[in-house]
Amino acid sequence: MNVYFALTASVIMTYLSSAAFGGFKIGVRESLVGVLGGGVMISAVASYINNIGGCIAVGAFAGIVSGLWLRHGFPRMNANKPYDPLGLTGPILINSFLGGAGVAPLLMGAYKSLGLLPN
Repeated sequence: MNVYFALTASVIMTYLSSAAFGGFKIGVRESLVGVLGGGVMISAVASYINNIGGCIAVGAFAGIVSGLWLRHGFPRMNANKPYDPLGLTGPILINSFLGGAGVAPLLMGAYKSLGLLPN
């Protein structure tokens, strides 16, 4: 149930960061990329995370990464030839890598230090 909060935070932060980094212009692509980016990042820890604040934080971080990619990485990648017309490769690849290699170990380390993981 808490994963829905991560997806909502991801969409909101994708809109906000895309507007902040892109001259206050937003579009439909932000909602698509926000939901996919947040879902991909939270999927690494979805079965273990049990508080709403952690879900919102992970979703917000995924939204910032997605918004930054949409305004800076996506135009540079497709400047000469359209390699990724929808702009999905960057946020999904980046968010899945950060979710698996960054968020999951941090969460497991925090849960272990608090004694919340079973032996």
